[in-house]
Order: sequence, then structure tokens, then C-alpha cells
Amino acid sequence: MAAQRLAQARARAAGGPLLDLAKYCNVSTTSFVAGDPHQTALNEGRRDTFNHIAEMLGLTPADFPDIVKEQDA
Repeated sequence: MAAQRLAQARARAAGGPLLDLAKYCNVSTTSFVAGDPHQTALNEGRRDTFNHIAEMLGLTPADFPDIVKEQDA
């Protein structure tokens, strides 16, 4: 029962608020901004924060197919 609730929670997170957060954190693009180390650091901090949250939830890039499609485009 607990495993099923966890799977449902992961599915809700991946499809809604977490997906929006992933886009906000630019997880599908590079963090690097030529000539601007401060913006690069900010971008990488956002991306790292998202990756940490996803890892804690046990999510992988496969749980975010829309982001992967954007990256491949």
C-alpha cells in the first residue's frame, strides 16, 4: 500500500509542479553563460537544486519526457 501511494505521489509530482520547476530551473539546457560567471553560477544552482529534489523523490529523466523532447529538439 505504501509503495502504491509513493508511486502515485511521484506521478503527480512529475506531471505537475515538479515539471514546472524543471522548466524554471532550465534542467534541459546548459548552465554556462559566456562571460558571466555569476549568471552561470545562478543557473547551475537552480539546476542542481532541481536535480537534488528529483533524486530525493527517486525520479529519473525518463519521468520528464516533455523536457527530454525539448532538449532533443
